[in-house]
Amino acid sequence: MLFVDDVDVTRVFDGLLVFERRGVRISVRGHSESFRLGNLIAVVDKTNVRLRVAPFEHDGDIFVPLGPIITADPALHLTWINRHHADLHVDAF
Repeated sequence: MLFVDDVDVTRVFDGLLVFERRGVRISVRGHSESFRLGNLIAVVDKTNVRLRVAPFEHDGDIFVPLGPIITADPALHLTWINRHHADLHVDAF
């Protein structure tokens, strides 16, 4: 499972980040994902999605799983190069 810093992923996609009580809401490329720290349920485009691992905070930064963000947008593709390296591709429409 790949986790990303909420601020970084929002900047990459020129999205909107809203800090909520014990979590964040990220809007990127027309999709909305809501994550709560320590909670295995995320809300992706108004649908509950079960996570394998909960979002967490480290050194003041919130890390969220990238999977639900990629799954919500068919133009996003993640290719694993090896265990510690992946490439994210975005199809242009």
